[in-house]
Amino acid sequence: MIPAFDLLHRKIQEAIWNQETKWERLRPLQEDSIRAVLQRDNDIVLAAATASGKTEAAFLPILSRLAEEPDRSGVGAVYVGPLKALINDQFRRLEDLCKYAEIPVHKWHGDVSATQKKKFRENPGGVLLITPESLESNFINYGAHLERIYSRLEFVVIDELHSFLEGVRGTHLKSLLARLRLAAGADPRMLGLSATLGDWTVAQQFLDEALPASVEVISPESDRNELKVGLRSYLKAEEEGEEREDPEFIRLVSDLAKDFRKGSNLIFTNSRGLAETLADQLQQISHQEKWARNPFRIHHGSISKEIREEVEGELKLGEGHGLPVTAFCTATLEMGIDIGAAKAVGQIGPTWSVNSLVQRVGRSGRREGESSILRGYAIDENPAPEGNIEDRFYPNLLRFCALIELMIEGWLEPLDEDDWHLSTLIHQMFSILRQTGGLRPDRLFFQLCEKGAFRSVESGVFQNVLRALGSVELIEQMADGNLILAPKGERIVESKDFYAAFQAVEEYSVRCGEDEIGKLPVDSIPPVGQHLLLGGRRWQVIDIDGELKSVFVQPSRGYTKPVFMGTSGFIHDAVIGKMREILSTKEPLVYLDAEAMNRIESARAEFHRYHLDRSELVPFPGGVRWFPWAGTKTMLTIVTEASLREIKVECGLLHLTFSGMKDEERFRGFLNELVVGASDPLELAAHLPAKHFHKYDECLDTETLDRANARRILDLGGTARVARSALGKWRK
Repeated sequence: MIPAFDLLHRKIQEAIWNQETKWERLRPLQEDSIRAVLQRDNDIVLAAATASGKTEAAFLPILSRLAEEPDRSGVGAVYVGPLKALINDQFRRLEDLCKYAEIPVHKWHGDVSATQKKKFRENPGGVLLITPESLESNFINYGAHLERIYSRLEFVVIDELHSFLEGVRGTHLKSLLARLRLAAGADPRMLGLSATLGDWTVAQQFLDEALPASVEVISPESDRNELKVGLRSYLKAEEEGEEREDPEFIRLVSDLAKDFRKGSNLIFTNSRGLAETLADQLQQISHQEKWARNPFRIHHGSISKEIREEVEGELKLGEGHGLPVTAFCTATLEMGIDIGAAKAVGQIGPTWSVNSLVQRVGRSGRREGESSILRGYAIDENPAPEGNIEDRFYPNLLRFCALIELMIEGWLEPLDEDDWHLSTLIHQMFSILRQTGGLRPDRLFFQLCEKGAFRSVESGVFQNVLRALGSVELIEQMADGNLILAPKGERIVESKDFYAAFQAVEEYSVRCGEDEIGKLPVDSIPPVGQHLLLGGRRWQVIDIDGELKSVFVQPSRGYTKPVFMGTSGFIHDAVIGKMREILSTKEPLVYLDAEAMNRIESARAEFHRYHLDRSELVPFPGGVRWFPWAGTKTMLTIVTEASLREIKVECGLLHLTFSGMKDEERFRGFLNELVVGASDPLELAAHLPAKHFHKYDECLDTETLDRANARRILDLGGTARVARSALGKWRK
């Protein structure tokens, strides 16, 4: 077999030899990718942990192919990344490789100057790094030039593919790539760079809808590191008060200082507010204890780009330069931005999904031979004798354990294919009508549904969406049959936030003098004279300028709890099921410290005390508690079913409380109705407490919106399953 290195173009070989950090050898992933790209012609998924060389695995063979045509006009390869910071990072890495082969490399996103963009449009070529939103701007503003720029396109590389596989941005990107093929007349090979997934089917479908089985998955076992895990438990104070005065919170801060004061580390939180609070407390401790240097920093989306890049630079320098750094962060560092080798990852509170936990853990153990290290910290309510029954199961600790167990087993959440993504469909309708100036309905359906990203949307649903848009005067039909944007639709497309298919939140810039500290959501701005935490520092608001959308602050010693809201998400049935499995067994969880293990044992005792090993129903005077051990969708469906029947119910993470349900036969009848699926899905969706989840949902007519929500929000099959289980375990 010819060595993979020998398959590369001579100039790319020279580029490898001339790298500042000498390559001792190609990694298995890179060798396999070089052979797959240069010796075969199918689409490819490259799957491995962060910093395993995925970018080079994709681009070494791609650049070799482009180097064979040095006089090529037009873009040869497009790299799509989810973050501007990630694109900037990859641009620096590719620029070094490309200069030896004399292949131009360009980037296009909101921070790139108009001059650079114009230069690229006038002389396109080589490699283009771009975000989905900037690719959208190409269609809106330069639709007539797409064929000239992209007709020679051979490769599309999608970084962080797993982050695009579901949700608005993924559907948006899939639609843009399908439209690019049609507009440019190109059929590029697709390469997806991804973290390891449990099921590759949807990733393969994303890259090749027609022949998903033809997509090759390259995921060498040898690139996977040993995993080391530790998990601690903390309880909130029984009395309401300042979080920073809570003894358990003080213990958490002390443990973080001990665990992360050395080395380069990342600590993920589920809210920006908690990240700010912890960074502030460690800043105070560093002053009180007179540390020579405070190694704790903060990094999240509300902090200015300059501060984030400064933190990234410190992390990248790392301990090798005698500068240990630990950054409190949110999802901003979950992606593959190059921040060097993190020694360990901390996670405060359980993530909403196994996928997210795996991605975060993958930020550590990046050096060859190193282990990935996860240090978890679960914070629960202190269970009171007459308090919430769920508190006795320490649900955050228990859910964290379930996520870890599933991660160790290699299970990851499957992807939801039931969503029509009608809001994103409307966005793409507007975009195409702006790009083309007008199009017949059948051609619009052909581009978006028959050949595009919305193949599950039937013709009848598509026509209903068009009628809804026409009824609110967003589009109109001309005498020749073409659809065009109406004046109201034109104003939407011309708005500054149109390029993103997701809903943008209005933010104000926070400034100290001429320096921007970061941004705050408009509903999170304190009044003048009040204090805020941002960037790990304390500030006092001195002025708010509505016209400039700016908050002016000055340094302060005053403290106030941050006002950022935490993230939320849907929890899969398998996570809740694993929680029940942990409670029902006697197996020790070796990654728990003694206190956490004692609390799990206490939760197990409560599980058996309530006979939840044999039943799912816990009667109480005047009602019943039902533990269906189901995820968010099923729980929401049960609540909506009860609301439809005017049955009073309160929903927790693990159980539902039916008050006033004294008649057992009535509750049995309710369960039987759930089993047989007596409710009309549309009628059920009409009773959802909230209906508008995405940017253009409000443009839809009521019936179409209810049909869409019945598919994406409700789970009638799961509801029937858990109701059948409850009836089967009924305690008479």
